[in-house]
Amino acid sequence: MPKRVATLIFPEGGKWDSGFDQNLWRSRTNEDHRRQAVKIAKCKTKAQQNLVGQKSGITHYSILLDLDYFNVIRFCPVDPMHNLFLGTAKKMFHLWNDMKLFSPSQLKDIEDRIKSLEVPGDIGRLPTQITSNSGSYTAEQWKNWTPIYSIYCLKGILLEDHFRCWQTFVLPCKYFCQSAISKTNLNIADGLILKFCKSVENLYGKHVITPNMHLHNHLKEVILDHGPVTSFWCFSFESFNGILGSTQTNKRSVELQLMRQFLMSRYLKDMTLPTMYQDEFLHLCLPTSLGSNEGEEMSPSDWSTDHKFNNIVSAASPDGKISLPNMYANRDIVPSDLVESIHKYGSIKIWSTTLGLNCNQEGYGEAKF
Repeated sequence: MPKRVATLIFPEGGKWDSGFDQNLWRSRTNEDHRRQAVKIAKCKTKAQQNLVGQKSGITHYSILLDLDYFNVIRFCPVDPMHNLFLGTAKKMFHLWNDMKLFSPSQLKDIEDRIKSLEVPGDIGRLPTQITSNSGSYTAEQWKNWTPIYSIYCLKGILLEDHFRCWQTFVLPCKYFCQSAISKTNLNIADGLILKFCKSVENLYGKHVITPNMHLHNHLKEVILDHGPVTSFWCFSFESFNGILGSTQTNKRSVELQLMRQFLMSRYLKDMTLPTMYQDEFLHLCLPTSLGSNEGEEMSPSDWSTDHKFNNIVSAASPDGKISLPNMYANRDIVPSDLVESIHKYGSIKIWSTTLGLNCNQEGYGEAKF
């Protein structure tokens, strides 16, 4: 059973003496945590609680401790989104700015490099004015900056020692963020993140080290307990928070209005759409008519590569026209016009990526068929 979360020792003065010698760390246990929490619960004054909390690192008794099966050490994972990206990635860039490691011309070079990078539509482009916008970067943008943009943008601009230190952070982030990771790669990432923490301590001083950086060294045990980070990090949670926050309400009975919106969206999703003209158009748009079996799910590679809606073109007569007598009595449709209309007003979804001009999601507006 992996032991996780070392006891942090706060010497006199209240500052944490970081120390990344893992052989000197004392591992917490569920039994010890419960014992200290009970001791805090029995304190009669706030001063007594603070004294016990300062020595043990526990602030209060949690009601979850009433559950006998609840292991407070192993059941409380470190969130990689806040730990790696909103924590250290953001802190390091602001630290470089505070230390004046970038001149105005170098910052302009970084922004030009960001503009020059071509990234897939589902990743999204960073705000180009990084000096003025980095403070408002979202967790997703910091995640994009770290493994995708930063090495290219900082190469030759950031001082060599600082750049090498940053590299030892970027590489383990790439390992940690994989949807499937082997134990070998996990051990490599754990060794690199420890090397990064030691490099930061040597380059910038102990005053820069935070408990958040200490928690980097427990990500290995968290992943061994809970699986790849994509199964438990907070990106989907924060994304849904954004959806809830953008919902228009009258600021009263907000919970009721949110639930009504949720039920309405479920109802609309299950609605039966009109079947008029289904016989004329359905067979032209279904992926199954490309040659796959009825009801068989298609993969993106099975779609027509020229994206010209092969079904519509193949349905045309030798003179290049499609006749729909049930819908238009005495009128033929030219396939190229129909394709152009679909491109202009429609959208298409291939797995989780939606393409087309009707999409409002960030990054999809520039997507091309």
